[in-house]
Amino acid sequence: MTCDRASVSLRKGQEDMTCVRASVSHEKGQEDMTCDRASVSLRKGQEHMMCDRASVSLRKGQEDMMCDRASVSHEKGQEDMTCVRASVSLRKGQEHMMCDRASVSLRKGQEHMRCERASVSLRKGYEHMMCDRASVSLRKGQEHMTCDRASVSHEKRQEDMTCDRASVSLRKGQEDMTCDRASVSLRKGQEHVTCDRASVSLRKGQEHMTCDRASVSLREGQEDMTCVRASVSLRKGQEDMTCVRASVSLRKGQEDMTCVRASVSHEKGRKI
Repeated sequence: MTCDRASVSLRKGQEDMTCVRASVSHEKGQEDMTCDRASVSLRKGQEHMMCDRASVSLRKGQEDMMCDRASVSHEKGQEDMTCVRASVSLRKGQEHMMCDRASVSLRKGQEHMRCERASVSLRKGYEHMMCDRASVSLRKGQEHMTCDRASVSHEKRQEDMTCDRASVSLRKGQEDMTCDRASVSLRKGQEHVTCDRASVSLRKGQEHMTCDRASVSLREGQEDMTCVRASVSLRKGQEDMTCVRASVSLRKGQEDMTCVRASVSHEKGRKI
């Protein structure tokens, strides 16, 4: 579905709908409809609809929707949605969503979402999300998320996240995260995170983190971290960290750290 400057809510099995500046509500088995400056009401299994200047409400099993400057609410099994300048709320099994300048809330098994300038809340099993200038909250099994200028909160098994100018909080098994100008909090088994101008807190088994202009706190088994212009606190088994213009505190078994213009406090078995 594609919508420009539309308020779109999808329910029940609509697929491949396009709406521009339209007010569209779908009922009962309409297919291949085109509307310009129309008020259309469609429900239940409509496919391939196009509306201009429409407000669209879709529920249950919509796929391949695109909305520009739209407010979109998705429930139950929507897939492949794209929204630009939209407020989008997704629930239950949406995949492949793209939003620009949107407020997006995702719940239960959404994958491959992209949002630009969006407020995105993700819960339960979202993967491959990208957000630009977004506020993103991720919980339970999100993977491969990218956020630019976003506030991102991650809990439980997020992997491969990228954030630019974001506030990112990661918990439980996040890996391969990149953040630029972000506040990042990582807990429990995060690996391969990169942050620029970020405040990063890492706990439990983070590896391969890079931070520029960041405040980084690492605990329990972080390795291969690089920070520039950062305040870094490392605890328990961090190795191979580099910091420039940073205040770095290392504890318990950190090795091979390099810091320039940094205040470094070493305790217990550091090797440099």
